[in-house]
Amino acid sequence: MRSHVSGLIGFVAAALAASSALAQEPAFDPKAAAFIHKEGKATIEGHAFMRRPDNAVENAVGQTIRLIPVTPYSEARFAQFYKGKKFMPAWQIPKIEADPEYASYTRTTTSDSNGRFTFENVAPGKYYVTTQIMWRPKGNLFSEGGAIYDIVTVPNKETKKVKFILTGP
Repeated sequence: MRSHVSGLIGFVAAALAASSALAQEPAFDPKAAAFIHKEGKATIEGHAFMRRPDNAVENAVGQTIRLIPVTPYSEARFAQFYKGKKFMPAWQIPKIEADPEYASYTRTTTSDSNGRFTFENVAPGKYYVTTQIMWRPKGNLFSEGGAIYDIVTVPNKETKKVKFILTGP
C-alpha cells in the first residue's frame, strides 16, 4: 500500500509540475507585437530556397511567406514548433494552435516563381520570416522538404533595403 501511495504522490507532483510549466508559457500580448502595424521605410527583399538531397535547388515557388514580430509569445511558439532548430522536416510538422489574435499581428506575402519575396513599408524591429518548401520526388507518396525560418532585424536607422536569404539545411 505504501508504494502505491508514494507512486500516486509522484504522479500528482509530476502533473502539478506540468501544469505549472504550461501556466508559465507567455500569453499573446498585442502591445509587444504592435510594431508590425507601424508604417516603416524599410523593404525586406528575400529568396527562399532549399537544397535537395540530390543537390538541386528547390525554390519556395508560390508559397506563403510570413513576417512575424519576435515577442515572448512568438519565441515560445517557435521554440515549441521547431524544437531549437531552424528547419522542421515535412513529416514532423506539428499542429499547434495559436492565440486567435496572433495571426492579425503577422504579415504575409507570396513568393514568386523563383522563390523571391518582398515586404514593403516595414517598421524597425526584429522579425521571424518563415515558409514551407516542399516537393514530392518522382515515385514517392510523401513530400520532402519542410518548414523553415530565420530572423531578420530592421534597424532603427533609415534602412531602405534589407536583403535576406531563407534557406534550409
